[in-house]
Amino acid sequence: MKPTGPLATLFPGQFSPNFLQNRQNYYNNFGNPRTGNANIDTPLNRNKAYGFAGTLDVELGEINLKSITAYRKADSANTLDLDGTPAGAIAFNSAYLQDQFSQELQLSGAIGNLDWIVGAYYFREEGNERSDSFALYSVPALGGLNLAPSGRNLTDFVSKSTALFAQVNYDITDKLRATAGFRYTWDKRSAVGRGVNNIRGVPEPVFAGGRVIVIQPNTCRVGTTAGTTPPAACAFPQEASFSYPAWTFSLDYQANDDILLYARTGGASLSGGFNTRPTPVGAEAFSPEDVRDIEAGMKAEFLDNRLQTNLAVFHVWRNGAQNIVNGIVNGSITQFAQNSGNIRAYGLELETKARPWQGMELMASVSRLKASYQNGSFIDIGTNGLFDRSDEVVAQTPKWTFTAGATQEIETGIGKFVAHLDYAYISARNFGQETADLTNPALTAAQRTTRLADAAIANAFGTLPGYGIFNGRLTFEIEDPNIEIALWGRNIFGTRYAQNLFNSYNQLGFTATNAGEPGTYGMTATFRW
Repeated sequence: MKPTGPLATLFPGQFSPNFLQNRQNYYNNFGNPRTGNANIDTPLNRNKAYGFAGTLDVELGEINLKSITAYRKADSANTLDLDGTPAGAIAFNSAYLQDQFSQELQLSGAIGNLDWIVGAYYFREEGNERSDSFALYSVPALGGLNLAPSGRNLTDFVSKSTALFAQVNYDITDKLRATAGFRYTWDKRSAVGRGVNNIRGVPEPVFAGGRVIVIQPNTCRVGTTAGTTPPAACAFPQEASFSYPAWTFSLDYQANDDILLYARTGGASLSGGFNTRPTPVGAEAFSPEDVRDIEAGMKAEFLDNRLQTNLAVFHVWRNGAQNIVNGIVNGSITQFAQNSGNIRAYGLELETKARPWQGMELMASVSRLKASYQNGSFIDIGTNGLFDRSDEVVAQTPKWTFTAGATQEIETGIGKFVAHLDYAYISARNFGQETADLTNPALTAAQRTTRLADAAIANAFGTLPGYGIFNGRLTFEIEDPNIEIALWGRNIFGTRYAQNLFNSYNQLGFTATNAGEPGTYGMTATFRW
């Protein structure tokens, strides 16, 4: 927490060092929202989904026809007191409804050394996202008034995508094969925002601009009808279309029976779209992200297939990178996508498997990644002009990831005993950084120093340290009757780690993390018939 931040000032005693995370209370949450809204004050975490898929293959002489059809429906909701303290900082309830349908048709065949496939793809999804939130409510320093109105983000959306594609594989020689593919996609995005302020159902007093104003229930806050109340319509429609190509080309070379060498390159785009939650002015929509990459590697088997090794090196160009931003806009907690400059990343990946003796399998993998913004490509709008954020660390790009595992199988007279142990490590990664805005020429030297120091502290708190966890499982399997008994443990040494975080150190004055799963142990018994 920031001792001089807004929450520490506005909620003395309720937002204090007493609630900082430490070793003793690592898995505790002191949040207790009392907004008066049952949807927010009642703990909830619900996820429901179902779907259907079908594949149809038809032989038409020398040509194969394949149809792939799929449908999925999802319904999820959750509540959260984001700051995790008794203070009325931020609490919300979010709900998501979505259903999607896709249809793909493929025609494939072979002509001599040439394998080919052509096809078409259609995708449609629709749904809505609702988020009810209370931010800076019941502020003790203001005699219990609110600093921001309660609100509801509500957006209906429809997305459609169609594509045509083709790919060929050609055996140049018995050892050398070339692959080329092309796809063209047409996307259409539409969204209608219906967000409102004051979801209490009665007039809501809010302290703003040095005075108390009263917000009427369900006051529209989007589009041209912002500020109106029912029965006036509240709608902010947006619509956009995008089209872009994707392609791939590769060469595979079978050096001998045990070694395959390959090189490939490709390009694709992530579709643009609209943000369904509040954004700063000008950030309502985001453009496509264009991705290009090259990769080369080897897949090999040694020692009579007792040792397998896969090695790859790669370089990725991301132009107009789409990054997720967490923030506060007009008193509402929000998360939105924005285009954030051009990213250059490169690295290597190594995977190995070994069977040193009967029943034993060892595996290990390691990945090294280096990512950075292209100089001068990440430009933001400051108080008095533009400033460069290209020196920031790219979000969620850990330098190292590592996994290792061992499995031993032992056959006995009555069944099979299996012992497994694995370890996974990920190095430090940040969840979004800040660059101090120094564009105001009126800033004093001391103010510039303070802004730089605040940004450095926020960036440190916005970075999760690396961690590694062990998992294990002991299993005994009997064939007749088909019974399996297992003892297992996840995070068996109880490593304390965080999975993600919300960083608002320089906005509200706090950073909150979500604790990872603690040490968990159990036993399962399975009977199959």
